[in-house]
Amino acid sequence: MVKIAEIRIDNLLKGKKSKFILPIHDEVMILLHKDEEYLIKEIQKIMQDSRDVMPYIPMISDIEIARENWADKEDYDA
Repeated sequence: MVKIAEIRIDNLLKGKKSKFILPIHDEVMILLHKDEEYLIKEIQKIMQDSRDVMPYIPMISDIEIARENWADKEDYDA
């Protein structure tokens, strides 16, 4: 499921300033350009909707954001 979400997110980011950096277990790391913060909710929706391949497995997606340093990441509330 996560691999399908990764592909869909990569397709969403094509032609954008933001970049898909890497997957980490069941997470994805994205370098998000400041002008494209609107993509956060779209990426979260993709992560949650990727369960269409296995609808019997619940998928919840939380967002954390790190502005300067990954060690300082915090929950993101839109």
